[in-house]
Amino acid sequence: MRISRWIGPAAVLAGLALGTGETGAVTVPPLELDDLTATRVVAPMGFLAHCARGSALCQATGGQQGPAVYDGRHKADLRDVNAMVNRQIRPKADPASRDDWQIATRSGDCEDYALRKQQELRKRGWSSSQLHLATAYIQDGQRHVVLLARTTDGVFVLDNLSSHVRSMKATGYRWEYRQSTSDPKVWLSMAPARQATRRTAKRASPPREAANRTLAIRAEDDGQAWMKLSPAERRAMVRKALGGA
Repeated sequence: MRISRWIGPAAVLAGLALGTGETGAVTVPPLELDDLTATRVVAPMGFLAHCARGSALCQATGGQQGPAVYDGRHKADLRDVNAMVNRQIRPKADPASRDDWQIATRSGDCEDYALRKQQELRKRGWSSSQLHLATAYIQDGQRHVVLLARTTDGVFVLDNLSSHVRSMKATGYRWEYRQSTSDPKVWLSMAPARQATRRTAKRASPPREAANRTLAIRAEDDGQAWMKLSPAERRAMVRKALGGA
């Protein structure tokens, strides 16, 4: 992924909805983060590789499972962490041949900023169910990664493209995929439930077959990073994305 966007085929998001070949990227209301009606998707390849390295951010935490109370402390957390990480990290794009997700310390691109912000907020007591990595299309049509913070006053966006913490609607982005509230390793579509249900009904198939078919459809667009993986590595990523199915 690039500094502020996904540019080119090497920026891989193997994230089509299971059982469909459509992306379903749409603008959604700021409170619509419903795991029960969302369609499960294959996690981004770079994220799966990040988890395979043993990142603690891929594990669910205890604590409050509902949205964070939007009080003065939590509001300050969001503002301070977004500003601090944006100030400390130097923008640096991934090489064209790989999509490397890592927690930014000195430099990184959009997903690295988002991972660092997720880490910092967890240190301040936020639970995994309140923080979600998410992908979206920005105004110029490129894919981008941000961190979503779920609160009692709505879902807010921590973004390396903005010094301000904004609501989802205020960004003007078209939202695509996000982490679930129950398991950070699981990713879900942000398309409205009625659309996801209708598409899934058209092409129902077992999860494993659907995931492999989805990845095969996207192989050409996924570029060199995906094509360099061995068949065994590809199957392992699909199994991990499906929770070991």
